[in-house]
Amino acid sequence: MIKAKLSQLLDSTEALTALSSKAIPVSVSFKLAKIIKLVDAEAKAFQDARMKRAQELGSLSEDKTQYLLSEENKAQFVEEMTKLLVSEVSLSYDQFKVEDFGKIELEPKHLAVLDWLVSE
Repeated sequence: MIKAKLSQLLDSTEALTALSSKAIPVSVSFKLAKIIKLVDAEAKAFQDARMKRAQELGSLSEDKTQYLLSEENKAQFVEEMTKLLVSEVSLSYDQFKVEDFGKIELEPKHLAVLDWLVSE
């Protein structure tokens, strides 16, 4: 079972997209596609919760592009979002091993944020 902080999942979306564009074995690709769907669902749930809370605590700016929060509400908002971001998410899959991907090339910046998903 994979366990990661929500922030790790959110930080890895670009790397997952890069990895999914590589030619990898079909069984690995299938498992990766399922994990990407789960990560996308977690990201959407976080964004929905974030937007809902901003609406509750703030007021829409005149140009309707952002929510404005008082200092007190901003502190509360940041505290609540931080708690969400450090919360642990469990995915019903085992980590990949580096060798599962064959001889693909992946930028170090992408591999660095996938440490929750890939082990040596």
